[in-house]
Amino acid sequence: MVWKDYIVKQFDVVNRFTTKESDLYGAYNTLLCDLFPAAEYYQVAPQFRQYTEDYTVVSYVVLKGETPIFFVEIKTFVALNLGKARAEADDQMRAIFLDFASDRLPQSKLIGISAMGTRFAVYEYTTKGRRLTPPRIIRSHHDPLIDTAPEERWNDDIMEDSGEAKFKVLVNEVKEMALAISEVCEYYFLR
Repeated sequence: MVWKDYIVKQFDVVNRFTTKESDLYGAYNTLLCDLFPAAEYYQVAPQFRQYTEDYTVVSYVVLKGETPIFFVEIKTFVALNLGKARAEADDQMRAIFLDFASDRLPQSKLIGISAMGTRFAVYEYTTKGRRLTPPRIIRSHHDPLIDTAPEERWNDDIMEDSGEAKFKVLVNEVKEMALAISEVCEYYFLR
């Protein structure tokens, strides 16, 4: 499997050693708009979250109607080598899920992707049990060097065949859930 040429080229032009997350936004926007086309009534929307006075995070949220069904939070590839940056990415993912979980989600789960360059980790929130995976790793006061977001979480690479296949499986799962959401909404709307 290979992404469409224009998607590959978008990622190829990004400097692997960039320290600016915004360098990756165009490539991810292109990918998500291709996978979730507007013609199928999906909307890919950047959302800005202020975490500190001078630190804003941009996430790409995929919506079906008004329902968030998938999102990607982006960091640079360089961040993958920094334990503190991975821990911050993990904390930000959990904060995003907490924001979404405060609303009533009609689907059985919400999938989020933490991307570091082209490497990614999958987070899943199940609505029925209100459970988020992977589980949080707690830093102990007995061992302050515990890695709360191990690098292995970001084992998959969307530019490799196995990573592309995994990403597409997730997208198909999300689209199936979105179809069920649409059918339920249409049922109640037409009654």
